[in-house]
Amino acid sequence: MFRFSILALHFLLLGMCQSNAERITSTQVSLLSKGYNISAQPNASKIDEKWAKYFYDHLKNRVKDTQRIVLNGQNANYLSLKVKVDNSLANDYCIKNENKQWFITAKTERTIKWLIYQFIKKISEDDISVQAPDLNPSIINLNKGCTNFAFAYREPHFSPNLNEDYNQIYNTHNIEIDWGLWGHNLSKVIDKSNKAIFATVEGKHNESQLDFTSDALYKEIEDYIIDNFGTEKPMKFMIMPNDNAIVSDSPKNKSLGSTATNATPSVCFMINRLAKRFPKHTFFTSSYLTTKTPPVQKLANNTGVIISTIDLPKGIALNNHKTTKEFYNTLQQWEPKTSEVYLWDYACDFDDYFTPYPILKGFQKQLKSFKEKGVKGVFINGSGYDYSSFNDVQTFVMTSLLIDETLSVDDLVTRFFKQYYPISGSLLTEYYLSLENAQQQKNKPLQPYGNFTNALQTYLSAEQFVSFYDKLGAILPKTQEEEHKALEKLYSALSFTRLQLAYTNSYNNYGFALRKNNSLQLRPQVQQWIEALSKSTKYKEMARYQEEEKGTVKGYIGQWNALLTRTNFQNLILGEQLIAKSTLDEDYQNLSVLTDGLEGFPLDYHIGWVISSIDDLKVLLPSQSQTKKAKKIAISFLQNEEGRFYMPTKIEIYKNDKLYKTMVPPVQKGIMNRIITTDVDLSDSNKTEIHIYRNTSKKRNLMATSEIRLIP
Repeated sequence: MFRFSILALHFLLLGMCQSNAERITSTQVSLLSKGYNISAQPNASKIDEKWAKYFYDHLKNRVKDTQRIVLNGQNANYLSLKVKVDNSLANDYCIKNENKQWFITAKTERTIKWLIYQFIKKISEDDISVQAPDLNPSIINLNKGCTNFAFAYREPHFSPNLNEDYNQIYNTHNIEIDWGLWGHNLSKVIDKSNKAIFATVEGKHNESQLDFTSDALYKEIEDYIIDNFGTEKPMKFMIMPNDNAIVSDSPKNKSLGSTATNATPSVCFMINRLAKRFPKHTFFTSSYLTTKTPPVQKLANNTGVIISTIDLPKGIALNNHKTTKEFYNTLQQWEPKTSEVYLWDYACDFDDYFTPYPILKGFQKQLKSFKEKGVKGVFINGSGYDYSSFNDVQTFVMTSLLIDETLSVDDLVTRFFKQYYPISGSLLTEYYLSLENAQQQKNKPLQPYGNFTNALQTYLSAEQFVSFYDKLGAILPKTQEEEHKALEKLYSALSFTRLQLAYTNSYNNYGFALRKNNSLQLRPQVQQWIEALSKSTKYKEMARYQEEEKGTVKGYIGQWNALLTRTNFQNLILGEQLIAKSTLDEDYQNLSVLTDGLEGFPLDYHIGWVISSIDDLKVLLPSQSQTKKAKKIAISFLQNEEGRFYMPTKIEIYKNDKLYKTMVPPVQKGIMNRIITTDVDLSDSNKTEIHIYRNTSKKRNLMATSEIRLIP
């Protein structure tokens, strides 16, 4: 039995709510009463009686005076709450108030459960004797009557939503529960020893892809569904090709209309077969790679498609740019071909889970557009089982907006922090909403795979962040229990951001060091920030700060510790601006990181590197007396062939427009920061250039350069 005393659950049970655009306050419709009569509506079924008893039990467990909660009571002084499940209901749910009697009707049992908890919370907000600290703020609009959820499928894929109780109580979805197959996982559940399931390409079996016209493949999927899920309980299955561009060219595939680049006819052939065989299940494909093209004919009623939004700008309203028009065109083409159109959306920076990512207000604007275009469901790809900063409030708000896209984000955020963070709530509310507002004012897209500079250029003010971070550290010792635990995680995660800021600013304000002539001296606070970040290691969900497995907190701290052991930060051109003599990548126009005194971190190409993908890197060194004093040149490069970062083929140094010296880096293996050094004499040089040549023999080659140091 779910009891209010189980406080540890409240950060897993983050709710979804119903309201209008304005805040629905308790003064508009109050549920305060001397007591509460709980019952099923007239002509009740056994299901109705079950849920009336459920309502009664769960409300009774939240009061001291249990005599005030009555099952099937007739006390005229008590408020009556009557429930019913009606599968024929035209709407998702209806709420009606007649003479102190509330009629609560839902189309499904899943929804009635959500409504019961919404009412319990609403009662607790009006009646202080009812305790519900584990339930999210209720913002259900009691005046709204009958309504539908904004989207039929609603899943914010963040850790707070990955608890089964959360899904059941708050009516969200979960790929672990609602799907029998998700993503490119078909090959993981079938017998790959059966060669008949694989694609044929130019007369030969190709085990990298499946043949969706294959009877053997159909039988494998059929058996998997029957053995694991049966035929009665509705489930969803994603039937899609493996993640490559290969298409089977067997005669049957060709006869259906499949081509070397279009597998849609064959995949839809399989989906229709499965849909006919399992009418209570729903079968989805994706608009992706070889299935981007919609089918010619309408698919079976129990089918759907998931369309990725990866190319859309994040965190802002959709505009009329080319990518938006293409996306709308895809929606328009698929909508008449299948009953269910879902979106695979994105809501975090997968290269940096810990730096705040204020996406809520932009997300709301896009949701409104999605709903207008007929989208039925949204899967929000967040940080999953990994922690991300503010993922608790973001999960709550996103879930609520998927119920009603017109809700006030400010109101949702404010009420959430007020409830769950009684000591620090005001501080958190003010700062988080300032990030959201700054993002909207800048109106620049958030990056799903970005670097820290992107945050600084959009919503993140260094001054405001440092002020908030320091205040958060000061208030943390004053908190207790669940608030303390949640705040400790947040402060630890934001210590990563503080270190990123320190690295980015080098010896400037908020940097990690102080400048003394051409050298750097470490600030003592750096060690404190590292220690604060290291506290995250006791939480398994905080083991890494990004999607990539190598992006571990332990590894990041190790790179900082290695940096702090350095004794020589000297550079004769420290802080000097180099002049580019080649074409720079759009996101790497600032060459200041080449002379900030710091080598880049080898485990993360976002930290301290200038990346070259379209041209070689050619720079003009400053003409000054300091340059002439150089006796050595040291240049740092990232070597990580797995990430497509290759060492340069050669480095040339020019004095007075004449080739002076050529360096060829020796071949080595592994991921590392490689420093190439050579002796020089620049005393007679009035113009010194360095030309660094990319390894163009490699496909999709990248070159990452960090520090160019002139050493006396």
